Amino acid sequence: MAHPNEEIARGATEALTKGDVEVFLAQHADDVVLHFPGRGPMAGDYRGKDGLGKMLQQQIQMVDAPPEIETHDILANDDHTIILNKTKASRGGKVLEQDQVVVMHIRDGKIAESGCTSPTSRRWTRWPRPRSSTEQQNVYSVRAHVRGRFRGPKPSAARVQPQPLG
Repeated sequence: MAHPNEEIARGATEALTKGDVEVFLAQHADDVVLHFPGRGPMAGDYRGKDGLGKMLQQQIQMVDAPPEIETHDILANDDHTIILNKTKASRGGKVLEQDQVVVMHIRDGKIAESGCTSPTSRRWTRWPRPRSSTEQQNVYSVRAHVRGRFRGPKPSAARVQPQPLG
């Protein structure tokens, strides 16, 4: 038998996948706090159902359709609920897939606090920013040098220029 907090987390995830904002918000406490990681336009803390609703509206405007969420597992007890997801969304025809960990605190049958993280969460900051093939090759070269896998000449700092976020 599943823990009651698992059912709450599963219901919220299903509502989000369906784009059912009303049902999703109903799963949350009035004073909910959502922590969204990163430095992108969605990053920050959202407080209350109004703040959460504004964040969802911003997300709806940014993506082509509600995100696809494949839940791998939900771990729940009286103190914490942890969801392991694979999330997929598209914007302007570009697709972003990422593994995601969502940590929730559930109080009186409602989500009181939630935060997510991903080993690839930085991708949301730049996504989708098309790169030229030369720029992409420079990125691969820098990564390979950091990992010690590149045997050719070191990439020139003049060739790898920082790009503005967003």
